[in-house]
Amino acid sequence: ARQHILRGMRIATGRIDDVVRLVRGSADAGGAKAGLCLPEDQTDPSTGVRGFGLSATQADAVLALQLSRLTALAQDKVEEEYEKVTATIKSLEGLLGSDEQIYGYIEEEVVALR
Repeated sequence: ARQHILRGMRIATGRIDDVVRLVRGSADAGGAKAGLCLPEDQTDPSTGVRGFGLSATQADAVLALQLSRLTALAQDKVEEEYEKVTATIKSLEGLLGSDEQIYGYIEEEVVALR
């Protein structure tokens, strides 16, 4: 779930000027959310901003962002967290795909408990 939200934040921060135009030009939060959820090949009729293709969950997360989270440093932190979460997911998927790795992990944990 966190990776999904971070993916949406990456998309939005990559087009931050469009996000600001969309939010400022929308009549309300629902309109801004609809624009963020529009497919990328469509344009929001009220603002002229091309869609972002975000899910409702991603759009909610973007709209909840504070402006301070849009600085270059904060964008780097989003990117860093996204990469870390993605690496963790890949590692866990690898673990789940191998009985040998699962048994090895369980053995390590049992030894650590002693």
